[in-house]
Amino acid sequence: MTRLVFIDTETTGLDPVQHDLWQMSMIITDEAGNVIETKNILAKPNNIENASEQALKVAHITRKSLESLPNRYDSYREFMETLIRVCAESGGKVTWVGYNNKFDVQFVDKFCREFDFGFDLWNYFSYISIDMLQVSMMLKAMGFINTENLKLEWVYKNFDLGLDTAHDAVADANATRVLYQWLRYIIGKGLQNVIK
Repeated sequence: MTRLVFIDTETTGLDPVQHDLWQMSMIITDEAGNVIETKNILAKPNNIENASEQALKVAHITRKSLESLPNRYDSYREFMETLIRVCAESGGKVTWVGYNNKFDVQFVDKFCREFDFGFDLWNYFSYISIDMLQVSMMLKAMGFINTENLKLEWVYKNFDLGLDTAHDAVADANATRVLYQWLRYIIGKGLQNVIK
């Protein structure tokens, strides 16, 4: 059983060297994007004083709120226990699905290496991931997306998919999942017509 894991993070800034993730959401689905499980993992950042004012503003969170988040090691254990279990249930590696995967991969990798220096994400995730930003870039080049930029919320509204994204990892992971499901359906229907 192949499992897709839609991952999104919220961080204290854009630089994985000086900033930390503080929220990581995982929506585990089947290949069609039907939800099996949702995890919302919160973790107190190491360097709250380095938090970017812009990142705090976008996520509607304060330094004081970040101080009260759970211990990072407990959050790491929750992430790893979930990931190991889902890999076992699927009979091997799972597929990472996200929106701008490079950003989230860097922060998740850094987070895990805090507790396991030899950690390798790709022992759990297939090397072939699905980045809906890359799909959106192709669709924009083809004229199907008419927005001034390719931020998730803009692409989502372009297709009038009905949910608001709110710079919350759970909401953004779910928006990515809905976008994936919708495009999977549309592309599948189109290819069926062409291949017939």
